[in-house]
Amino acid sequence: MKNLLLFISITCVPATAIAREPLHVMLQSHCADCHDRDTTEGEFDLTELLSSKLAGDSRARVLARVRSRVEAGEMPPEDADELSSSQRQRLAQLVSDELEKLAESLRDDPGDVAMTRLTPYEYRNVIRDLSGGVVTDAGRLLPNEGGAGEGFSNVGEAQGMSPVQFEKYVEAARGALQHLRVYPLPEGGFVWRDVPRESVDDPKHATKEATDDIIAWHVAQQQKWGAEHRDSLSQKYGSAHAIYLEAAWRTRHGKPPLDEPLSPIALEKWTRILNDAKSDSPFIQWVKPWRTLPGDLSDERIRAECLAITTGQRGGSTEVNQEDYAPPYEISFHEAKEEVLEAATKQGHWPFRIEIGEAKELFLIVTDAGDGGQGEYAVWQKGRIVFRDGSSKLWQQAVQVVGANSGKHFEWGVDGEGSKVLGGDAIGVRPPGALKFAVPDEAIVFEVDLTLDPNRTKLASIQALVLKDKPKSQSYIPGRFVFGGRKRQVDAKREENRQRDRLLRLRNVAEANKTKIGLNAERNVFAAWPHTDLATIGGPWDEQEQEQEILDAPYHYTVTQVRRNATVEDAAELRSLEERLLSIAAPPDSSELTTSAETWIERFASRAWRRPLLNRERDLLAGLYRDALEQGVSFDSAVKASLLAVLVSPSFLYRGNETVSETIHDLRQQEEGLTRPLTSLELGSRLSFFLWSSLPDEELMQLAIEDKLCNSNVLREQARRMLLDPRARSLATDFAGQVWDFADFNQFTGPDGERFPEFTPALRQAMFDEVVTFLDDLFRNDRPLTALIDADYTFADAELLRHYGLEQSIRVERTEGTAAGLTEGPNRVKLPPERGGVATMGLFLTKTSLPLRTSPVQRGVWVAEKLLGREIPSPPADVPSISDAETSVEGLSVREQLQRHRASRTCAACHVKFDPLGVSLENFDALGRWRTVLHDGGEVANSDSMPDGREVTGAAGLRRYLVDHQNEVFAHFNRKLLGYALGRAVQPGDTALLERLNIGP
Repeated sequence: MKNLLLFISITCVPATAIAREPLHVMLQSHCADCHDRDTTEGEFDLTELLSSKLAGDSRARVLARVRSRVEAGEMPPEDADELSSSQRQRLAQLVSDELEKLAESLRDDPGDVAMTRLTPYEYRNVIRDLSGGVVTDAGRLLPNEGGAGEGFSNVGEAQGMSPVQFEKYVEAARGALQHLRVYPLPEGGFVWRDVPRESVDDPKHATKEATDDIIAWHVAQQQKWGAEHRDSLSQKYGSAHAIYLEAAWRTRHGKPPLDEPLSPIALEKWTRILNDAKSDSPFIQWVKPWRTLPGDLSDERIRAECLAITTGQRGGSTEVNQEDYAPPYEISFHEAKEEVLEAATKQGHWPFRIEIGEAKELFLIVTDAGDGGQGEYAVWQKGRIVFRDGSSKLWQQAVQVVGANSGKHFEWGVDGEGSKVLGGDAIGVRPPGALKFAVPDEAIVFEVDLTLDPNRTKLASIQALVLKDKPKSQSYIPGRFVFGGRKRQVDAKREENRQRDRLLRLRNVAEANKTKIGLNAERNVFAAWPHTDLATIGGPWDEQEQEQEILDAPYHYTVTQVRRNATVEDAAELRSLEERLLSIAAPPDSSELTTSAETWIERFASRAWRRPLLNRERDLLAGLYRDALEQGVSFDSAVKASLLAVLVSPSFLYRGNETVSETIHDLRQQEEGLTRPLTSLELGSRLSFFLWSSLPDEELMQLAIEDKLCNSNVLREQARRMLLDPRARSLATDFAGQVWDFADFNQFTGPDGERFPEFTPALRQAMFDEVVTFLDDLFRNDRPLTALIDADYTFADAELLRHYGLEQSIRVERTEGTAAGLTEGPNRVKLPPERGGVATMGLFLTKTSLPLRTSPVQRGVWVAEKLLGREIPSPPADVPSISDAETSVEGLSVREQLQRHRASRTCAACHVKFDPLGVSLENFDALGRWRTVLHDGGEVANSDSMPDGREVTGAAGLRRYLVDHQNEVFAHFNRKLLGYALGRAVQPGDTALLERLNIGP
């Protein structure tokens, strides 16, 4: 793709006057009758051309169309005014001569280019880069652009800006800024998150959010060194526990440590357990054989021995009891599914956590599970209400529980017999029983625990639900799991195994969805908070329990142990989070803060606007910040007031604003008709939007500011660098997606679901990835352009290869020097002879099919228009349709219907140009799979003749045809590439440029 660098080297030169040539007499004599405003044969009106009203690009486009039709023998038609072969050549030559004169008169004229607004795709990429790669879906609700110029959305003449559209951009900017928090930090306070958050102006709420971030860090660390860590070790070595036994053995015998990241705390615990365990330890069956392991074992042998110990092959059985309690159902109300299962099935209690939402009442339901049992007694206890401001109250302090049916008040700690034998936070009920309470104002979460009273319940079972609406029945509910009492006695050996299993599974926080359950978060995370008094950050939290270290649970980590586990990078992140909290609790001096804020705002605006700011712009943005601050909003919201102005400014939304001149200078240029060349700032922006569909990075921006990009060597060097950047993948997604019409394939639902159930979202994504990865490799790794039509390889994952029936395809190693970002992804595979080039890729074959069958017409039109660049007119309104199925009601195959179609001279004039191209692909079904018979058992017909009599047979024949016409493919591709790069239609003045690039007009 060396031509990419040549495109980039072009700068603008002053325009010259347009020279117009009179129309030729032959055009008037032989074309006007059929192509005037009244007749308009073939949707082709020559009225304005014949009256000399057309000039410049518009005139050239009509003349080029005339030439192509004359050269193809389509105009004048054979039954019209007869023209000899020499006369046809003369007519084509006259048109060509006029085109050449027109092109020369406009040589290197950049033409009128309307200012281009950011497309939705560009907007998303720009916000992605402004946010450091964090926000990747900004502007997803922006209106789609229509195509213009060479058919691209980045052409200003196709774009407007209605009030409704502007509101969408305002909405998109606000949405993007919800991912940002601005903290008053000395080093710079912009922090982007992938999850949006509403603005917080109340200092108490801001503090709560910052404390929650620190808690979330601890929870994430628990997860990192918990289930994720153990699962990773298990997949790699067969057992996470065995690796810790091996690491402890290495420590015991002075061996080099494992080259494997392990939790320092878990290793400490395992080392103590293995060295100090007594005979009654739940781990004794592992400890005994571990202690006998000699110190001279090889790496392979010690690993095998430790694995044998933890899997029960040495030292005794690892069998554990089945569940001691029946499994619960109501985990849908609880974020921590694994935690609930652990508590209910192993410990005999059932924790609930309910997001209250808009509920006004909550109902606590207990049924007898339909077994007719009479001995159950359920206890609701440890209730807690969490409020919107982050505070919480024990439920006995916040609500009054009553009978859902009777309205009777239930006293805390009193059982059904009137005796105070329950805890002060508990209410007992015999099933079936329904309780309720009114939700307090500003309450957002309710937590409660359910258990069966062991003194009154033996082999009974119940169902329990916490609902937001009163149920129609409080008896047994089919489909709900049952929560029960103990089901069997266990012997000592089984109990030992069960206890060991419980200790191995025990952790300090729930892992299912990274919640705070079990952590008693604030009290323990901030127990040693050294920076300010606890009241400053919302504490103390006396209602929360203090965590306890459990020595024999190797993967249970206290807050202190979590911090000791942290890597250097993770510890640095925690320090950063603590600095943010401190900046809110004890902000810096206001004057220092204002200076910092104005600096950050200017830096952001300069990056977003792709240029340095004028003094008046700098003052305006600073004034917006100060005005907002005076209105009493938070520092975060005040800064965002200026940032919002940046993101809705024309300097951001429109490209072409990169160079700002004084107004009078601009007016003088307009009055005197001056044309100025591109500046480095404009060129840098055009280059980045061409290659990345986004704004310049720091290196490119700095070179532009220093006015170095007009140096062709510097420009070429930057282009090479940028092509190696993963952002250049936009050439394969945005540019190619529009050229070959697959940008919206992720939403494509064309194939009939019953006929083609294999077309799943996963298969659709695999098809898309194949095309994008192939084109990305083509553009960025300097592959020959012939690969578009004659490649013997592709990039496909295992699922797509199975779909194609190519499971045994040979994987080809990626070549050296592969561009950054192409080392991952689908495998590069060698293809069989019947496949190769984009025309045989599943995406295009599927997208150009009908719901129930292939479509030779649509496939042929796609090849003719999208690959060869040939103009295919729209079909007439009264054209007869072809059956949706492979056989018509008359029993005709699709090919036979097409042949009948082409018996009409009107239809044949167009169909003969593309039908053969589509017919050649008939060996591929509607999902791109190879076939030799049709769905109904009929024979596949894959051969047809082009207008020049050439037979095109099968995919191999199409491939040869495209190779023989590769100049058309290349000319079409390069014309599109130039139009995309310039943001306008290719014009007559570009002819010399195309010739300079050696790609033909």
